Amino acid sequence: MSGPVEGAPWAGVLDLERSNADIVESYRHVIQSMMLIDDEGKLRVRDSDLSACRTVVAQDRRGRLLIMVSEGAMTLADLARWIPTAGLGVVRAMNLDGGIESQLAVRT
Repeated sequence: MSGPVEGAPWAGVLDLERSNADIVESYRHVIQSMMLIDDEGKLRVRDSDLSACRTVVAQDRRGRLLIMVSEGAMTLADLARWIPTAGLGVVRAMNLDGGIESQLAVRT
């Protein structure tokens, strides 16, 4: 979610299984995808042999958004197992994209 319409936090990662889905009405932009890690630290993906480059959006304990892009192919389960060990303080993470089109461009 990003760009609040009025009075909501500016951005964040929500797990709609644990949040009221009506919150999406408070935002101009919403992205929906599969959760990798939920608020309880539970992995929400199964093991698979499917590897691809990955893009993930996550939120840390301080409420900051983190964007991660893998440099090589990995399974979603391997990525979800790695995130809590990375020392980033991630409290929830959502998969965005996979495959050759998984990229990130930053303009400052």
